[in-house]
Amino acid sequence: MRFGVPPWPGEKVAAQLIKAMGYEARQNDLAVSVILEGLTRNDLEVYLRGWWCRNTSMMPA
Repeated sequence: MRFGVPPWPGEKVAAQLIKAMGYEARQNDLAVSVILEGLTRNDLEVYLRGWWCRNTSMMPA
């Protein structure tokens, strides 16, 4: 799995868990904008820090 990693330790922990399960995990230290672009082009497969509300009732007015 190819992880986009902003400066936050959560993805590094997840990558270690993925490796322990026998999968290959590559971490790419990238800016959030580059990570999002990589996800749209299928250059990256995982970005754990991204959260976008899909329920408009939860959005502030």
